[in-house]
Amino acid sequence: MTPQTHLFCNGEIIYHPHFFTDSEASQLFSELEKDLPWQCDKIRIMGKEHFIPRLHAWLADPNIHYNYSGIDLKINPWTQQVLKLKTLAEDKSHWTFNSMLANYYRDGKDSNGWHADNEKELGRNPLIAMFSFGQIRRFSIRSNENHKNKLDFDLNNGSLIIMKGPLQHTSQHCLRKTKKKCDARISLTFRLTHPQ
Repeated sequence: MTPQTHLFCNGEIIYHPHFFTDSEASQLFSELEKDLPWQCDKIRIMGKEHFIPRLHAWLADPNIHYNYSGIDLKINPWTQQVLKLKTLAEDKSHWTFNSMLANYYRDGKDSNGWHADNEKELGRNPLIAMFSFGQIRRFSIRSNENHKNKLDFDLNNGSLIIMKGPLQHTSQHCLRKTKKKCDARISLTFRLTHPQ
């Protein structure tokens, strides 16, 4: 199926809604849920510690560290399954990746607030390739200059979305909470992280 291409905030979003078949994606979800080294961390907000509303795992080449919101993620080695997915993401994005941040949203209460992947270790105009498995969840991207300028994607089981150009500097994205009955979702976000 032809991917959907959106020009937005001087960047480009390429969405492959059915990169994998539903059965392939569901099998991958089960394997990733079982095999990835999920961890739960706390962040400090206004002097109080809170668990972040999701689990995560960082897989990367040796010495590729990543820190966000004061969390220094533990480096885990690549699994064979994730390496295969990395190769597919590289082929589709024409980019090279050395790291991957996985997020596990257990239900509709788990979320990821408005943010941009613009940390200095990601370099200038980072390209992010994200696979989604499991529950369809709404992924939103909005302009930094005008929050009403927004795109919404209901990310399918087995979809791939690529964000490129200056998008991480001109916009923010999020995966919001939902009160609807909601099963689990896993996202794998591949990126090129520069050693610090």
